[in-house]
Amino acid sequence: MILDWLRSKTPDSAYSAYTALVEQARQPAFYINSAVPDTLDGRFDMIVMHMVLVFRRFNDGDDEAKAFGQHIFDIFIQDMDRSLREIGVGDVSIPKKMKKIGRSYYGRSDVYLDALDGRDASALADAIDRNIFTDETNGSASRMLADYMIRADALLAGQPIRDLMAGTFVWPALEADGKDATESLETADKPAGAGTKQ
Repeated sequence: MILDWLRSKTPDSAYSAYTALVEQARQPAFYINSAVPDTLDGRFDMIVMHMVLVFRRFNDGDDEAKAFGQHIFDIFIQDMDRSLREIGVGDVSIPKKMKKIGRSYYGRSDVYLDALDGRDASALADAIDRNIFTDETNGSASRMLADYMIRADALLAGQPIRDLMAGTFVWPALEADGKDATESLETADKPAGAGTKQ
């Protein structure tokens, strides 16, 4: 099977890094402070958010870092396949479900990265609102998550790539005051050691 082949080619350190990423995505603060739905879809969205941030950082590295990022993505695919099977999705339906997961991931990745690259906090918050708060818009929570993503992006950019490949990630706290994410963009533009909030 393809997944068996992927497992045989994937280093243990990539599993450790993915596990650390998922543990952060499951922090209660996201589901309490920022009202992310504590559902399969909500948890998926939080994993995707952190995948986008981590994958972006590894893609900024050398070839080894890029390859490591691909290993993490492969593990994500394995994890989604396993999760579908655990909730009772049959073999016949798995490919269709996985295609939907792939579209969801890449759609979110494209809009989040465009907003981060363009330093557009409002666009990032709007994208989060559309993707996560599908039943009812939640502007304050979306801005809080956008602020978190911006600060996390800055923190990851400043961490040694080898630390990240060892699964040692430093994440920012989730701010509970719903401040404008543009403040974090301004802070992220400061040189290291110039008062970046963590």
